[in-house]
Formats: sequence, structure tokens, C-alpha cells
Amino acid sequence: MSGRDFTFWADTIGTYGFPVIALLLTGYFIWYIWGWVTKEVKPALSQCGSSLGKLKKQIQALDNDMIRLDMKLKILIQERHITDKHRTLLHDDDKPIQG
Repeated sequence: MSGRDFTFWADTIGTYGFPVIALLLTGYFIWYIWGWVTKEVKPALSQCGSSLGKLKKQIQALDNDMIRLDMKLKILIQERHITDKHRTLLHDDDKPIQG
């Protein structure tokens, strides 16, 4: 900061007082942040939200696929147990009766 800038701010604070200058600078800061948020952040968040919605639909589809595959696997395991029981019964019937 040059000496001229320092003198300007010192004279301005001396004329209006520190609270008034601080209030104006704070107001400018809030206005700047509000403009940045509405121009930069808000569109990015809305785009992110649409991507999040698509991702949610894909996860739900995968979850439904996993549920269907789990049901098919349970059915196959039950069928396997049934066929194993039939095989052991048939195998036991082929043995000669000793007596």
C-alpha cells in the first residue's frame, strides 16, 4: 500500500469514523459474495443435483438387480438340495439289501 492510499484511508476514517467505513466495507463484501454465489456456485450445485439424481436412479437399478439375483440364487440352492436328496435316495435304492 502506498503512502497516498494510506493517507486516503486515514482521512476517510477520520472524516466518517471507523464504524461507518467498516459497515460499508462489510456491505460490499456481502454483496460481492452474494453475486459470486448466485453466478458461480448456484449453477454448479444445480448441475451437481441433476447428476446426483441420475446416480441415485442407477444405484436403485443395481439394487433391484442384486435383489433379483439373490432370489435366483436362493432358488438354485433349493433346487440343488432337492436334486441332491433325490440322488442320495436313488443311490441308496441301488444298494442291495443285506440281511
